[in-house]
Amino acid sequence: MALGAGKYAEFSPLQVARCRESARLIEAYARGRVLDVGCGHMIFRSAVLAHAVSYEGLDVAPRVGGVHFIDDACEMRSVPSSAFDTVLCFEVLEHLAAPERALAAIAAVLRPGGTLLVTVPHLSRLHEEPHDFFRYTGYGLRALAERAGLEVLEVRPYGGLATFLGHQVSTGLLGSLWSVRVVREVAYQVNRIALVYPALWVDRLVDRQHLFATGYALAARRPL
Repeated sequence: MALGAGKYAEFSPLQVARCRESARLIEAYARGRVLDVGCGHMIFRSAVLAHAVSYEGLDVAPRVGGVHFIDDACEMRSVPSSAFDTVLCFEVLEHLAAPERALAAIAAVLRPGGTLLVTVPHLSRLHEEPHDFFRYTGYGLRALAERAGLEVLEVRPYGGLATFLGHQVSTGLLGSLWSVRVVREVAYQVNRIALVYPALWVDRLVDRQHLFATGYALAARRPL
């Protein structure tokens, strides 16, 4: 089982903050036919299907079976136009060299009145190199969505500096012990209690203006 998957979803404060925000967006907005752009291991499939009619994944290279569309997120030529009620794009835009093209493509596959749900990092170390191109502020994310012709419904920060730093500690600690199963379980629980939730609490208490947000979540609608 991959680090952070399944029962290990609380492996770092960043993982908890990001998944909470993604789950909130899904619960509030995911309806009808849903496309997950950059679906990866399809970890949001069950959450989506609790609220929507169907779930379909798109990725440039499938990591699991059952991906419906193998395509470039900046092109999506295999995806029918105006076909989806909801599109998810979670932690993907930072890995695209032309995110404005991806948002234009997403707008084209949304039905009029359909909703785009996005999360992006603001504080993050380099990852998935060399395909790691951008970090976003809430203002930049809003501007990108509006330039794609979408109506922004909300932009919301999540996490903070303690969440970001705690993620580095959690990853280093658990990563170094992950191969020893018994030690892994003990370290995971200690990390969860002593670091994960205290870091989230510190960010809520100290950074009330969200100047050091770990990331941002956006919901935007294709106009009718």
